[in-house]
Formats: sequence, C-alpha cells, structure tokens
Amino acid sequence: MKEQAADTGTGHAIATPSSAWRARADAWEFLEYALRESIRAEKSGPTAADLLNHIDRTFRVLQAIEPYWAFPGLPTLTEASASHRNGNPQAALDLISTRRNTTGTRPTPENPAEQEEPNTEPDSSTAPEAATSKPRFEVLIIGETTHPDAGKLSTALAAQRRTQDAFTYELNTVPSYEDALVALLINPDIQACIIRPTFIPRSNHKFARDLKEELDRQLGEAALEELKPADRIQQLAETINLLRPELDIYLVAGVAMETLAVTLAHRFRRIFRREDHQDIHLSILAGVADRYETPFFTALQQHSRRPGSVFHALPISRGGSVINSPWISDMADFYGRNLLLAETSATSGGLDSLLDPHGSIKLAQTLAARAFGAQRTYFVTNGTSTANKIVHQSILAPDDIALVDRNCHKSHHYALMLAGARVCYLDAYPLDRYSFYGAVPLENIKRQLLAYRRSGRLHKVKMIALTNCTFDGIVYDAHRVMEECLAIKPAKLPRCCAKSRTSRS
Repeated sequence: MKEQAADTGTGHAIATPSSAWRARADAWEFLEYALRESIRAEKSGPTAADLLNHIDRTFRVLQAIEPYWAFPGLPTLTEASASHRNGNPQAALDLISTRRNTTGTRPTPENPAEQEEPNTEPDSSTAPEAATSKPRFEVLIIGETTHPDAGKLSTALAAQRRTQDAFTYELNTVPSYEDALVALLINPDIQACIIRPTFIPRSNHKFARDLKEELDRQLGEAALEELKPADRIQQLAETINLLRPELDIYLVAGVAMETLAVTLAHRFRRIFRREDHQDIHLSILAGVADRYETPFFTALQQHSRRPGSVFHALPISRGGSVINSPWISDMADFYGRNLLLAETSATSGGLDSLLDPHGSIKLAQTLAARAFGAQRTYFVTNGTSTANKIVHQSILAPDDIALVDRNCHKSHHYALMLAGARVCYLDAYPLDRYSFYGAVPLENIKRQLLAYRRSGRLHKVKMIALTNCTFDGIVYDAHRVMEECLAIKPAKLPRCCAKSRTSRS
C-alpha cells in the first residue's frame, strides 16, 4: 500500500484483501522468529547480513500495512523498529512479543505482570489479565489525523473502559475516505466505525494495482472532492454498509450538522451532536453485544442450571447415572458437569426442536442467516456428510452436470448419486515425492468448462465441488478459482461447495 511495500527486495506487493492480512500475519510471525535468531547469532558470532536485511524488509512491509490495524499498531512497530536500528534486538523482541500476546490469538505470558494493555485507562484497578480474557475488537475512527482534536477522542474513549465491560476494544484513526475503505477491506477485526466530518477524500498512501482496482470498484464513479461534506459523509456510510453490512456506524456530527440529522439518521446506528465519550463508549459495546447474542447456547446454559428430576430414558439422566456411579464417576471429571447437565431431548422440554423450531433455535437460525447474508439458514446435527447431501440435492436436479474433485470426501459421491447428477471427475496433480495428491489445476477446470461450452452443454453445469483444504494442507486460492470459472459461465455457475475436510472433526 505504501511505496515501501513494493520495496521489499522480494517482489512482494501488498495488494488484495486476502493477501494483505495473510502477509501481515506472516510478517509478524517472521519478525519474532528473525529477531530471536539475530540475538542467538550475536551471542555465537557476527550476525548474518542477510538475516538483518530480511528483518529490515519485514519492518518495511509492516509499516505499509499496520496503519490499518489498531493492535499491535504502528506505535508498537515504530518503537520496535527503532530498538532494532539502535542495536537492541532484545528490546524489540520483548516489545513485540508482549504486545502481540495480549491479542488473544497467541498464548499469554506465564507472568501476568507482562500482559501490558495498550491505551490502558487511568483506573489502576483494571487488572490486565481480566482485560485480556474478554473478547477484543477494533473501532475505526475516520477523521483527519492532523486536526487539533484528532487524538482527544481516542484518549477519552480509552478512559471510559471499565472492568465490568463485557468486551474490550482498541481504537485506530485513519484520515481519509480511501483509507477507511482499505482498512475495512483488509482488517476483519474492525466491528464499528466512528465518522467525523473532518475526514479528507483521498489517501496519501500508494496502493498496489489490484488493491487500487478493488478500491475503485467500491468508489465507483464518485468525484469525492466535488461532493458537499454532508453528501460525502452519506456516501461513505452507504459504501461501508455495502462493504461490511454487519458493522455499526456512528456519526459525531457537531452542531453544524444538526439540520441534516433527518437525512442521515437511517444511515447510522446513532448520531452524536457532540463527543459524549461515555455515551459513545456504551453505544459501541451495546452494538457489539447485539451481534454477540447466542440464543440457543444461552437457552442451553439456562436449561443446565434448571433443577429437575428425570423420569424417562435419557441415558445420562442429567449426570445422575454418572456422578452417583461407583464405576464411572471419573467420566464426570473428564467431560465436566456442565455437559452432563445439558442433556435434553425433544420430549423433555426446555429447549427448542430442530424439526419444528419456534423458540431459541428459530431465533438462532434467523441471526445466522443475517450474519451469512442468506435468506434462510438451517442447522444440521447429522455432521458434515449429511450437510453435503443437503447442499448437493438443493443445487442439482437429475441430469445436471457437476464438476467434482475425485478426491472429495465420500459424502459428495453419495450426494451426487442421490441427486441423479452427471458427474465429471477432475483429477488432482500427484506429489510423488510426498506420496499424496495436491489440488485440481485451475487450467484443467477451465478446460473442462470450455469443452462443455463448445459442446453446447455449459448450461447444464450447475456445481463445482473442490476440497478447499485437504488433510495434507493443500489450499486453493478460492477467490481466484471462482473468478476464473465465473468468467466462463457467469451468474449461476459456479456454486462452489468448497469443503474443508478439517471441519469434519
């Protein structure tokens, strides 16, 4: 994204959303490894020059991407880079390891005192270990960073955090319309946006070509510089809603924007006339809490806490047949009492029914459909194999053609037989050195589709089934596969059932 991103010495460019977050994750992992290796090399002899060059290039890659993440964030990266340049790789490693370990994605340090919380509120009673155990997300503030009040909102919101908050969040500020879209494209940790009228139209960063093309698709033909401030705000809110419809969007409008509240109100979860920091903080938490709702799991928890006697043939009898047994009481220690108390059936009451959902399961399926962007979502408890059969039979009619990876799980083959489909098997390339198969080459898929088009049967092809991630770790670029196939047959082809075998556990 920045010019430095192209100057990595490896020809690597930060580009599409998927490659950006992957490159960032890999870069942070490699940076920790390389710094650790450089410290070891210093103790045993001169540090290898190529290792130092790799570290420098990794810092440059992260400097291009990190402005779009709040945590660990650009300040941490800048401080670590300075320590490295000053010949203190241990300080850089300690800083990166400590900050990254508080994200919840890596093991926390054994010493709780090392769990430093960024932007910690002034209240010294907040325990770092308590904060790190909470679900964490990021809030994007969109507004000119050179504005005199740019840093006040972040500082004030950070000061509102309390130990009783159900969630914790980090704040990141970007100055422009374009930077906001880039952050939302590449950073899935963002769960809320705060728009301030001070944002500028264009970014000062230079983007790689394919990310720039993606950005242009989102912006359309908009002439941002020519729009009035209110129109620009409205368009940004609409674009965010199209790009990430699940996000909560807030507007800190100021007195001058009050007359436009009626026009803009339906675009935002809330509009704040002034920066009421406590109200903004509580609104952010309430918005995430709404999406964090788990109707069925909540009902199951309540069911497990409800007293009751069992008079019918449940095998575990809410744990009674296990806990009171002289022979299998260790089963309760192994599985835990909560699992035993959660036992239920359609005849025992207390929970909803998958066959006729009208309570907690119905609500959970409705919320899941909204999250997936689907018209309806149905839960299946018979495992992935039955789910595959349901999906295939909903897509395929007798004599429809399906392109299928020959190495797909057997449930796919069963489903295709039940649907009465005509199957075109695709062979994966062999990896003889490792004694397993890889993926189906993309050119083979395209060649088969083009052959059906020449024969006038392309309209009969309704599905492509590929094993997206195999047991051997072969992963497709699913986005590219879909784009290439859709270029040959648009619209209804393909409905890619990219199934991960790892989900079968």
